[in-house]
Amino acid sequence: MDPRRARVAFFPLRREVEPTGELESSKSFLNILRRSAVGVEVVDLTEAGDISRGLASLVLGNLRRLAGIRKTLRAAAFDLAVIKVPTPAQIPPLRPLLFDFQGKLAFWCDSLCFELPSLRLALTLLAQEPLLTGARAVLNGRSWLRLGGPRGGWIVVATEVQRAQLRAQGWDPTFIRVIPNSSNLVRAESAPRPSLVSPISAPFRMGYMGHLDSVKGVSDLFTGLAELLREPTPFSFHFAVSPLSTHRSVPEFHDPRIKISHAVDRLVFLNNLDLLVLPYWADWGTSLVPAVLLEAMGLGVPVLVPDTPLSREVLGEDYPGLYARTDGTALQRAMMRVLTDVHHRPNGAALRERFLTRYSPRRVEEAWLAFLDEALRVG
Repeated sequence: MDPRRARVAFFPLRREVEPTGELESSKSFLNILRRSAVGVEVVDLTEAGDISRGLASLVLGNLRRLAGIRKTLRAAAFDLAVIKVPTPAQIPPLRPLLFDFQGKLAFWCDSLCFELPSLRLALTLLAQEPLLTGARAVLNGRSWLRLGGPRGGWIVVATEVQRAQLRAQGWDPTFIRVIPNSSNLVRAESAPRPSLVSPISAPFRMGYMGHLDSVKGVSDLFTGLAELLREPTPFSFHFAVSPLSTHRSVPEFHDPRIKISHAVDRLVFLNNLDLLVLPYWADWGTSLVPAVLLEAMGLGVPVLVPDTPLSREVLGEDYPGLYARTDGTALQRAMMRVLTDVHHRPNGAALRERFLTRYSPRRVEEAWLAFLDEALRVG
Protein backbone atom coordinates (compact mmCIF):
# COMPACT_ATOMS: atom_id res chain seq x y z
CA MET A 1 0.00 0.00 0.00
CA ASP A 2 1.31 3.44 -0.92
CA PRO A 3 1.13 5.63 2.23
CA ARG A 4 0.73 8.71 0.02
CA ARG A 5 -2.74 7.52 -0.99
CA ALA A 6 -3.85 6.20 2.37
CA ARG A 7 -6.82 7.43 4.41
CA VAL A 8 -6.09 7.45 8.13
CA ALA A 9 -8.89 7.86 10.65
CA PHE A 10 -8.23 9.01 14.21
CA PHE A 11 -10.73 8.27 16.96
CA PRO A 12 -10.21 8.82 20.73
CA LEU A 13 -12.55 6.48 22.56
CA ARG A 14 -12.85 8.90 25.47
CA ARG A 15 -14.08 12.44 24.90
CA GLU A 16 -11.04 14.52 25.80
CA VAL A 17 -11.49 17.95 27.31
CA GLU A 18 -9.23 20.83 28.32
CA PRO A 19 -6.81 21.03 30.07
CA THR A 20 -5.76 17.38 30.04
CA GLY A 21 -2.49 15.95 28.80
CA GLU A 22 -4.24 13.33 26.69
CA LEU A 23 -6.04 16.05 24.70
CA GLU A 24 -2.74 17.79 24.04
CA SER A 25 -1.18 14.54 22.83
CA SER A 26 -4.12 13.95 20.47
CA LYS A 27 -3.76 17.43 18.99
CA SER A 28 -0.04 16.88 18.54
CA PHE A 29 -0.65 13.57 16.78
CA LEU A 30 -3.12 15.14 14.34
CA ASN A 31 -0.66 17.95 13.62
CA ILE A 32 2.05 15.40 12.91
CA LEU A 33 -0.21 13.66 10.41
CA ARG A 34 -1.11 16.92 8.71
CA ARG A 35 2.55 17.90 8.40
CA SER A 36 3.48 14.50 7.05
CA ALA A 37 5.58 14.57 3.91
CA VAL A 38 3.82 11.46 2.62
CA GLY A 39 0.56 13.42 2.46
CA VAL A 40 -1.90 10.91 3.87
CA GLU A 41 -5.53 11.97 4.05
CA VAL A 42 -6.36 12.51 7.71
CA VAL A 43 -9.93 12.09 8.96
CA ASP A 44 -10.47 13.39 12.50
CA LEU A 45 -13.32 11.49 14.15
CA THR A 46 -12.91 13.15 17.53
CA GLU A 47 -16.49 14.44 17.51
CA ALA A 48 -18.11 11.14 16.49
CA GLY A 49 -20.52 9.63 18.99
CA ASP A 50 -21.03 12.64 21.27
CA ILE A 51 -21.27 11.85 24.96
CA SER A 52 -23.92 12.73 27.51
CA ARG A 53 -23.24 15.12 30.38
CA GLY A 54 -23.53 14.61 34.11
CA LEU A 55 -22.42 11.93 36.53
CA ALA A 56 -23.26 9.07 34.18
CA SER A 57 -21.09 10.40 31.35
CA LEU A 58 -18.08 8.29 32.35
CA VAL A 59 -19.88 5.03 31.58
CA LEU A 60 -22.98 5.82 29.53
CA GLY A 61 -21.29 8.48 27.44
CA ASN A 62 -18.47 6.22 26.39
CA LEU A 63 -20.92 3.46 25.53
CA ARG A 64 -22.47 5.90 23.07
CA ARG A 65 -19.03 6.53 21.63
CA LEU A 66 -18.66 2.78 21.09
CA ALA A 67 -21.74 2.91 18.87
CA GLY A 68 -20.37 5.99 17.17
CA ILE A 69 -17.07 4.40 16.26
CA ARG A 70 -18.71 1.38 14.68
CA LYS A 71 -21.16 3.49 12.68
CA THR A 72 -18.48 5.87 11.46
CA LEU A 73 -15.89 3.29 10.49
CA ARG A 74 -18.45 1.20 8.61
CA ALA A 75 -19.75 4.23 6.70
CA ALA A 76 -16.44 5.06 5.00
CA ALA A 77 -13.37 3.25 3.69
CA PHE A 78 -10.20 3.78 5.70
CA ASP A 79 -6.81 2.17 5.21
CA LEU A 80 -5.87 2.62 8.85
CA ALA A 81 -7.85 3.53 11.96
CA VAL A 82 -5.88 4.80 14.97
CA ILE A 83 -8.09 4.32 18.01
CA LYS A 84 -6.90 5.99 21.18
CA VAL A 85 -8.01 4.14 24.30
CA PRO A 86 -7.49 5.04 27.99
CA THR A 87 -5.92 1.66 28.83
CA PRO A 88 -5.32 -1.69 27.07
CA ALA A 89 -8.33 -3.03 29.00
CA GLN A 90 -10.62 -1.43 26.39
CA ILE A 91 -9.09 -3.31 23.47
CA PRO A 92 -10.64 -6.82 24.01
CA PRO A 93 -14.23 -5.47 24.35
CA LEU A 94 -13.75 -3.36 21.23
CA ARG A 95 -12.62 -6.23 19.05
CA PRO A 96 -16.14 -7.68 18.38
CA LEU A 97 -17.37 -4.24 17.30
CA LEU A 98 -14.62 -3.98 14.70
CA PHE A 99 -14.61 -7.53 13.33
CA ASP A 100 -15.83 -6.42 9.88
CA PHE A 101 -13.58 -3.38 9.54
CA GLN A 102 -11.63 -3.83 6.31
CA GLY A 103 -8.69 -1.56 7.08
CA LYS A 104 -5.84 -1.91 9.52
CA LEU A 105 -6.17 -1.11 13.21
CA ALA A 106 -3.79 0.58 15.59
CA PHE A 107 -4.74 0.98 19.25
CA TRP A 108 -2.95 3.84 20.97
CA CYS A 109 -2.96 3.31 24.75
CA ASP A 110 -2.77 6.29 27.09
CA SER A 111 -1.83 4.41 30.23
CA LEU A 112 -1.59 1.19 32.22
CA CYS A 113 -4.52 -0.81 33.53
CA PHE A 114 -6.06 0.04 36.88
CA GLU A 115 -4.46 -1.34 40.00
CA LEU A 116 -5.37 -0.26 43.52
CA PRO A 117 -2.56 1.83 45.01
CA SER A 118 -1.45 1.69 48.65
CA LEU A 119 -4.08 0.62 51.17
CA ARG A 120 -4.32 4.11 52.66
CA LEU A 121 -4.90 5.80 49.32
CA ALA A 122 -7.22 3.02 48.12
CA LEU A 123 -9.47 3.48 51.17
CA THR A 124 -9.43 7.25 50.62
CA LEU A 125 -10.49 6.84 47.00
CA LEU A 126 -13.25 4.38 47.86
CA ALA A 127 -14.55 6.66 50.61
CA GLN A 128 -14.47 9.89 48.59
CA GLU A 129 -15.19 8.65 45.05
CA PRO A 130 -16.77 5.18 45.34
CA LEU A 131 -18.60 5.25 42.00
CA LEU A 132 -15.71 6.70 40.04
CA THR A 133 -13.16 4.37 41.64
CA GLY A 134 -15.43 1.36 41.07
CA ALA A 135 -16.00 2.30 37.43
CA ARG A 136 -12.26 2.69 36.85
CA ALA A 137 -11.55 -0.66 38.48
CA VAL A 138 -14.14 -2.47 36.34
CA LEU A 139 -13.52 -0.74 33.02
CA ASN A 140 -9.72 -0.59 33.31
CA GLY A 141 -8.93 -3.74 35.26
CA ARG A 142 -6.10 -6.03 34.16
CA SER A 143 -8.47 -9.01 33.90
CA TRP A 144 -9.53 -7.77 30.45
CA LEU A 145 -6.00 -8.38 29.19
CA ARG A 146 -6.45 -12.14 29.61
CA LEU A 147 -8.80 -12.05 26.62
CA GLY A 148 -5.80 -11.23 24.45
CA GLY A 149 -4.84 -8.46 22.08
CA PRO A 150 -6.05 -7.85 18.54
CA ARG A 151 -4.67 -10.43 16.14
CA GLY A 152 -2.62 -8.59 13.56
CA GLY A 153 -3.55 -5.21 15.05
CA TRP A 154 -0.95 -2.70 16.19
CA ILE A 155 -0.54 -1.51 19.77
CA VAL A 156 1.18 1.82 20.42
CA VAL A 157 2.28 2.61 23.98
CA ALA A 158 4.36 5.40 25.49
CA THR A 159 6.71 3.44 27.75
CA GLU A 160 8.59 0.18 28.06
CA VAL A 161 6.72 -0.40 31.32
CA GLN A 162 3.47 -0.59 29.35
CA ARG A 163 4.97 -2.97 26.79
CA ALA A 164 6.21 -5.23 29.59
CA GLN A 165 2.73 -5.37 31.13
CA LEU A 166 1.21 -6.49 27.83
CA ARG A 167 3.94 -9.06 27.16
CA ALA A 168 3.46 -10.47 30.65
CA GLN A 169 -0.17 -11.16 29.71
CA GLY A 170 0.90 -13.07 26.61
CA TRP A 171 0.21 -10.37 24.03
CA ASP A 172 2.15 -10.70 20.79
CA PRO A 173 5.15 -8.31 21.00
CA THR A 174 5.55 -8.30 17.21
CA PHE A 175 2.96 -5.55 16.82
CA ILE A 176 3.69 -3.54 19.97
CA ARG A 177 5.49 -0.25 19.36
CA VAL A 178 6.78 2.25 21.94
CA ILE A 179 6.37 5.90 20.91
CA PRO A 180 6.94 8.33 23.80
CA ASN A 181 4.78 11.31 24.56
CA SER A 182 6.25 14.78 24.19
CA SER A 183 5.50 18.41 24.94
CA ASN A 184 4.62 21.13 22.47
CA LEU A 185 4.69 23.92 25.02
CA VAL A 186 7.90 24.97 23.30
CA ARG A 187 9.68 23.51 20.34
CA ALA A 188 13.04 21.92 21.06
CA GLU A 189 14.80 24.38 18.79
CA SER A 190 13.46 27.49 20.54
CA ALA A 191 13.16 26.46 24.19
CA PRO A 192 14.63 28.99 26.60
CA ARG A 193 17.64 28.23 28.74
CA PRO A 194 16.89 26.28 31.93
CA SER A 195 15.59 28.33 34.82
CA LEU A 196 18.25 29.74 37.11
CA VAL A 197 18.21 28.11 40.53
CA SER A 198 17.69 30.52 43.39
CA PRO A 199 20.70 30.95 45.68
CA ILE A 200 20.43 29.31 49.07
CA SER A 201 19.74 32.71 50.69
CA ALA A 202 16.78 33.52 48.42
CA PRO A 203 13.30 32.01 48.68
CA PHE A 204 13.29 28.66 46.91
CA ARG A 205 10.40 28.60 44.42
CA MET A 206 8.36 25.41 44.33
CA GLY A 207 5.05 24.66 42.64
CA TYR A 208 2.41 22.14 41.60
CA MET A 209 0.21 22.16 38.50
CA GLY A 210 -2.80 19.93 37.91
CA HIS A 211 -5.91 18.41 39.44
CA LEU A 212 -6.33 18.23 43.19
CA ASP A 213 -8.23 14.94 43.32
CA SER A 214 -7.21 12.23 45.77
CA VAL A 215 -5.25 10.06 43.37
CA LYS A 216 -2.76 12.86 42.75
CA GLY A 217 -1.53 12.50 46.32
CA VAL A 218 -1.97 16.18 47.13
CA SER A 219 -2.91 15.32 50.70
CA ASP A 220 0.73 14.32 51.26
CA LEU A 221 1.77 17.60 49.68
CA PHE A 222 -0.52 19.63 51.94
CA THR A 223 0.83 17.83 55.00
CA GLY A 224 4.41 18.35 53.91
CA LEU A 225 3.86 22.06 53.28
CA ALA A 226 2.27 22.51 56.70
CA GLU A 227 5.47 21.14 58.23
CA LEU A 228 7.74 23.26 56.02
CA LEU A 229 5.93 26.42 57.01
CA ARG A 230 7.30 25.93 60.51
CA GLU A 231 10.89 25.99 59.26
CA PRO A 232 12.98 29.18 58.96
CA THR A 233 14.35 28.38 55.48
CA PRO A 234 12.76 30.83 52.97
CA PHE A 235 10.61 29.35 50.23
CA SER A 236 7.44 29.96 48.24
CA PHE A 237 4.94 27.50 46.79
CA HIS A 238 2.58 28.19 43.89
CA PHE A 239 -0.43 25.95 43.17
CA ALA A 240 -1.76 26.15 39.60
CA VAL A 241 -5.11 24.45 40.18
CA SER A 242 -6.96 22.75 37.35
CA PRO A 243 -10.52 23.99 36.68
CA LEU A 244 -11.61 20.35 37.04
CA SER A 245 -10.69 20.35 40.72
CA THR A 246 -13.67 20.52 43.05
CA HIS A 247 -14.05 23.50 45.37
CA ARG A 248 -13.65 21.35 48.47
CA SER A 249 -10.31 20.04 47.21
CA VAL A 250 -8.70 23.48 47.00
CA PRO A 251 -6.52 23.95 50.10
CA GLU A 252 -6.61 26.91 52.46
CA PHE A 253 -3.24 28.28 53.49
CA HIS A 254 -3.26 31.53 55.45
CA ASP A 255 0.36 32.24 54.68
CA PRO A 256 1.79 34.67 52.09
CA ARG A 257 4.35 32.08 51.03
CA ILE A 258 1.59 29.93 49.50
CA LYS A 259 -0.13 31.15 46.35
CA ILE A 260 -3.09 29.47 44.61
CA SER A 261 -4.04 30.31 41.02
CA HIS A 262 -6.81 28.95 38.82
CA ALA A 263 -5.47 30.17 35.49
CA VAL A 264 -1.81 30.59 34.60
CA ASP A 265 0.42 30.96 31.58
CA ARG A 266 2.07 27.53 31.63
CA LEU A 267 5.33 28.74 30.15
CA VAL A 268 5.64 31.64 32.59
CA PHE A 269 4.56 29.47 35.53
CA LEU A 270 7.15 26.77 34.94
CA ASN A 271 9.97 29.18 34.14
CA ASN A 272 9.43 30.85 37.51
CA LEU A 273 9.98 27.62 39.47
CA ASP A 274 13.11 26.11 40.95
CA LEU A 275 11.27 22.83 41.53
CA LEU A 276 8.03 21.26 40.29
CA VAL A 277 6.49 18.83 42.79
CA LEU A 278 4.33 16.01 41.39
CA PRO A 279 3.41 14.13 44.57
CA TYR A 280 1.71 11.04 43.19
CA TRP A 281 2.50 9.76 39.75
CA ALA A 282 -0.13 7.08 39.32
CA ASP A 283 0.66 3.87 37.45
CA TRP A 284 -2.77 4.11 35.79
CA GLY A 285 -5.29 6.76 34.83
CA THR A 286 -5.10 9.63 32.37
CA SER A 287 -1.91 10.42 30.54
CA LEU A 288 0.65 7.94 31.82
CA VAL A 289 3.50 10.43 31.50
CA PRO A 290 1.94 13.74 32.63
CA ALA A 291 2.23 16.56 30.12
CA VAL A 292 3.36 18.98 32.82
CA LEU A 293 6.27 16.68 33.64
CA LEU A 294 7.45 16.67 30.03
CA GLU A 295 6.96 20.43 29.83
CA ALA A 296 9.14 20.90 32.90
CA MET A 297 11.81 18.60 31.44
CA GLY A 298 11.80 20.52 28.18
CA LEU A 299 12.29 23.80 30.03
CA GLY A 300 14.97 22.46 32.33
CA VAL A 301 12.85 22.76 35.49
CA PRO A 302 13.77 20.09 38.09
CA VAL A 303 10.95 17.84 39.30
CA LEU A 304 10.27 15.84 42.46
CA VAL A 305 8.30 12.64 41.88
CA PRO A 306 7.65 9.29 43.59
CA ASP A 307 10.06 6.46 42.88
CA THR A 308 8.30 4.11 40.44
CA PRO A 309 9.42 2.07 37.42
CA LEU A 310 7.81 4.73 35.24
CA SER A 311 9.70 7.52 36.97
CA ARG A 312 13.00 5.71 36.46
CA GLU A 313 12.27 5.04 32.80
CA VAL A 314 11.43 8.67 32.06
CA LEU A 315 13.88 10.47 34.35
CA GLY A 316 16.69 7.93 34.64
CA GLU A 317 17.70 5.26 37.13
CA ASP A 318 19.96 7.63 39.08
CA TYR A 319 17.71 10.69 39.04
CA PRO A 320 18.10 12.42 42.44
CA GLY A 321 14.55 13.82 42.62
CA LEU A 322 12.84 10.52 43.56
CA TYR A 323 11.25 9.67 46.89
CA ALA A 324 9.50 6.58 48.31
CA ARG A 325 5.84 6.66 47.32
CA THR A 326 4.79 4.21 50.04
CA ASP A 327 6.22 6.39 52.83
CA GLY A 328 3.71 9.03 53.91
CA THR A 329 6.39 11.42 55.20
CA ALA A 330 8.93 10.85 52.42
CA LEU A 331 7.65 13.76 50.33
CA GLN A 332 8.05 16.22 53.21
CA ARG A 333 11.59 14.99 53.87
CA ALA A 334 12.45 15.19 50.17
CA MET A 335 11.19 18.78 49.89
CA MET A 336 13.10 19.72 53.04
CA ARG A 337 16.29 18.14 51.71
CA VAL A 338 16.05 20.01 48.41
CA LEU A 339 15.10 23.20 50.20
CA THR A 340 18.04 23.23 52.63
CA ASP A 341 20.84 21.50 50.71
CA VAL A 342 21.78 22.91 47.32
CA HIS A 343 23.78 19.75 46.55
CA HIS A 344 20.58 17.65 46.66
CA ARG A 345 18.79 19.75 44.07
CA PRO A 346 18.21 17.95 40.76
CA ASN A 347 20.04 19.35 37.75
CA GLY A 348 17.64 21.12 35.42
CA ALA A 349 20.12 21.26 32.55
CA ALA A 350 20.64 17.49 32.68
CA LEU A 351 16.88 16.98 32.75
CA ARG A 352 16.43 19.16 29.67
CA GLU A 353 19.17 17.25 27.86
CA ARG A 354 17.35 13.99 28.59
CA PHE A 355 14.15 15.50 27.21
CA LEU A 356 15.87 16.57 23.99
CA THR A 357 17.45 13.14 23.61
CA ARG A 358 14.35 11.04 24.27
CA TYR A 359 11.17 13.14 24.21
CA SER A 360 11.66 16.14 21.94
CA PRO A 361 8.75 16.88 19.57
CA ARG A 362 11.00 16.24 16.57
CA ARG A 363 12.04 12.76 17.74
CA VAL A 364 8.48 11.80 18.62
CA GLU A 365 7.23 13.04 15.26
CA GLU A 366 9.85 10.97 13.47
CA ALA A 367 8.81 7.90 15.47
CA TRP A 368 5.13 8.36 14.59
CA LEU A 369 5.84 8.86 10.90
CA ALA A 370 8.08 5.80 10.80
CA PHE A 371 5.37 3.75 12.49
CA LEU A 372 2.66 4.95 10.09
CA ASP A 373 4.85 4.16 7.11
CA GLU A 374 5.45 0.65 8.48
CA ALA A 375 1.81 0.03 9.38
CA LEU A 376 0.51 1.16 6.00
CA ARG A 377 3.07 -0.79 3.97
CA VAL A 378 2.83 -4.14 5.75
CA GLY A 379 0.34 -6.64 4.41
